[in-house]
Order: sequence, then structure tokens, then C-alpha cells
Amino acid sequence: MTSVLFNPAIWASLMALCYALLGAYLLLGRGSALLRNHLFFIVITSVLWGVLVAQPRALQPVGGFGAAFYALEVLLLYSWYGLLHRLLRGPYEQSMPEVVRRLLRLFWIVVLLGSGIVIWLAGIARMAWQGPLFSIATAGIALVGFGLAAQLARDAPIGNRTALRPVVAATALATGSQAVLGIVAAAGAGVPAALLGLAAAALALAGLLLLYALRLRPQWSL
Repeated sequence: MTSVLFNPAIWASLMALCYALLGAYLLLGRGSALLRNHLFFIVITSVLWGVLVAQPRALQPVGGFGAAFYALEVLLLYSWYGLLHRLLRGPYEQSMPEVVRRLLRLFWIVVLLGSGIVIWLAGIARMAWQGPLFSIATAGIALVGFGLAAQLARDAPIGNRTALRPVVAATALATGSQAVLGIVAAAGAGVPAALLGLAAAALALAGLLLLYALRLRPQWSL
């Protein structure tokens, strides 16, 4: 019953539809001029994620994430990070110590360069540690995004927090679900289909929350 309820193909397809609707709203509605590019990045990576997960063999059966899925995970999480970073810029970013800002930049440099090298090596020779490494890296990236969402909820001195709450909740859902996927996959037993479907459902809800936040505060004039 659980595997049917959280069928990954069904939820991934619904998730892709949710982000397609968000993209249409940005194109046709009064979408945020401030956050438009960041939101479009989220829309594109989320739709691609949904299309990939809807395929029969989106993940390796054991041993963690495959290279293609991991590359898409990095892009998806980076798109959410970009949204958070934009909202934390200016006076909002001042709440971060300088060392934290520098470490975040270094973190993404290491992630992108390291991921590129491992994916390149994986194309040359199959490595037993490739899948677990990708899974652990996904969990780490997701947890960084989750921490930034918590900081935004705590520190952003916005006058009307009604529109901020769904953005924070959406980011927490998106990053938290990917962290759970990475942790489970890193354990070496693969990702259960029901868990993958639950992650897709969480991402779909995150997309709807973003749409709700835009309707509450269309221009996001922070």
C-alpha cells in the first residue's frame, strides 16, 4: 500500500507539473522581478529531476546514486541555494560572520570541482565507492541548504513575514527530503521506491509553497 501511495513515477510527474505551473506563473503573472532568474533555475532543475525520477531506472538498485542522478541533484540543490543566497544578500547577509561567507564559497568550489573529477573518473572506470560518495555529498549539500533556510527564518529583518514563511518551508522541504535520500542511499541499500516517491511529493509541495509566496508578495521587494 505504501509503495503504491508514494509511487515515484506518479509523484515525480506531479512534481514536474507543479514546477511547470510555477514557471508559467512567472512568465504570465506578476512574478518577482528580483527573484525571477533564481526561480526559473529552480523550475528547470526541478522539472528535469521529475522527468528523470519518473523513469524506471532513475537510481542504481544498490550502492547509492548514479553519476547522472547525482549531477542533477547538485544542480537542484544549487538552485535552492541560489534563492536563499539572494534573499540573504545585503543587510540580510550581514548576520553571517565573514568566515562563514568565505567557507560557503569554498564549499561550493570544492563540491563542483570534486564532483566533476569523480564523474569524469566514473566515466573511465567503474568505482565501487562512487555511489556512496555521491550520496554522502548530496546529503552534505542538502544539510547546508537546510541550515541556510533556518538562518533566513531567524535573521531576515523583513517587515511582513507572512510571505517569508512559505519560502522557508519550501526550502526546508526541498533540502530536507534530499538529505534523507542521500543518507539512506549512503547506507548502501539503495533508495526505496516509496522514499523516492515521498521526496518527489515533498518537492511538489515545495513548488506549491513558492507559488503561494509569490502570490502573497509578487515583487519580493526586500
